[in-house]
Amino acid sequence: MAQPQLYIIHGYGGAPDRHWFPWLQDQIGDRAETHIPQLPDPDQPEPQAWQDALDAAIERLDAHTYLVAHSLGCVSLLRFLQGKPEARVGGVVLVSGFTREIERYPNLAAFLEAPLDFAQLRRQSPHYTLLTSDNDTHVPPDLTRRLATDLGGHLIQIPGAGHFIDEDGVQELPEVRDALLQMMSADA
Repeated sequence: MAQPQLYIIHGYGGAPDRHWFPWLQDQIGDRAETHIPQLPDPDQPEPQAWQDALDAAIERLDAHTYLVAHSLGCVSLLRFLQGKPEARVGGVVLVSGFTREIERYPNLAAFLEAPLDFAQLRRQSPHYTLLTSDNDTHVPPDLTRRLATDLGGHLIQIPGAGHFIDEDGVQELPEVRDALLQMMSADA
């Protein structure tokens, strides 16, 4: 059996060594080869540059590939996956995901212009888990709830976790680890 691969995709203003990403990498340990690519210009992101970076970073998409993304990384990852229509992955976890414009972030509109094919995306993974918080001030929780519905995914709402970032005190996210381990065991 192929060694499972895990890719963790950061969001707007993010970096591989921030938030709960290093913790998750440690928690997964030797269960999967983990990659946390640095996307270009995270403070002034460009959709095509992020797609190019994902193309370069994600070397394998198959039933033993698991994908985790945060915030703007979610729509970027979904767009990347949609661009590989024959690809099938073991599971996807999206934290504070959104696919519709957020009034407070007009500079991110270019990431959201083209619609996603949710029927295709549902065929590309048997497992979608989405996390939202009741007090996320960056991504309105309703947008993550709507995305969960669009993907036919399992939604987890965590009280008081904000946007799941360092500034909100979130440096561990057991719900993501547990969802991943459940996906991996289901596909073993």
